[in-house]
Amino acid sequence: YGKIDIFSPKQVATFLTKKLKISLPQTKRGNVTTDDKTLSQYLNIEPVAQIVHIRKLKKNYDKLQELEKYIDKETSRVYAEFKQIGAKTGRMSSSNPNLQNIPRSMRNIFIAEEGRKLVIADFSQIELRIAAEYVEEEKMIEAFKRGEDMHIFSASLVLGKPKEEITKEERQLAKAMNYGLIYGIGPKGLMEYARFGFGVNISLEEAKNLINRFFEVFTNFRQWHQELKTKLRLQGKIEGKSLLGRKYIATTFQDSANYPIQSTGADLLKLAVNIFMHQCNIQGFHSVKLVNLVHDEIVC
Repeated sequence: YGKIDIFSPKQVATFLTKKLKISLPQTKRGNVTTDDKTLSQYLNIEPVAQIVHIRKLKKNYDKLQELEKYIDKETSRVYAEFKQIGAKTGRMSSSNPNLQNIPRSMRNIFIAEEGRKLVIADFSQIELRIAAEYVEEEKMIEAFKRGEDMHIFSASLVLGKPKEEITKEERQLAKAMNYGLIYGIGPKGLMEYARFGFGVNISLEEAKNLINRFFEVFTNFRQWHQELKTKLRLQGKIEGKSLLGRKYIATTFQDSANYPIQSTGADLLKLAVNIFMHQCNIQGFHSVKLVNLVHDEIVC
């Protein structure tokens, strides 16, 4: 194919459109889009898969270079900054460096000191549980109470198949629906989210049908979304509260659907940290140290 700089969007666009004859979407300015989300639908073409893989390695390398600047010479540790309220939703944020966006493939570069271990505790499907409680979606709430796998449960209802017949790919598709549709993404968004986030390819028409079926099954989410849109149209904003009382103001539909869920999650993590450390002290684990908090997980 000849040599190209895969970190040059222009050269990659020329290579893909002219050499490989791939039809790529364009931006409003008429430029061809070559981001990873776009290229993910062409991973079956070997050169494209290599481009995406090398880009991922470069991101990891850049992250390592960034982290290296913050390593303490005496302790060989990294000490980041944390803000209690780093986002409008009440989520914490981390900087210098950001320890909340370490790729999972790189987490093993952090090790505990000799004689100790790193332990991670995270909430299970916390946003989905909060969302079900927030809109009082009884089907989901009861399934959670029974300890069911929510993605298999959703796939079964939406696809109309027995739970034992749900495939791994169908479970992944249900993940995309559960985590995407509660926040109101549309057919194109679901199609891209399923492909890029969960490796499942569906057509735009299939996405439309899945969305309709999802909201036929989980009707309270559809009603909630309609109420949000009506309020925004009439008032221009929504002033609401999380399940634990944190106030927020949202001016867009996506924020209106996201803020109460994410705010509640932020509140719960902060409560969980306090309960966790209190229980460690009560039970005699006085040497436990908190080392990181990542939205829905505690690392100690």
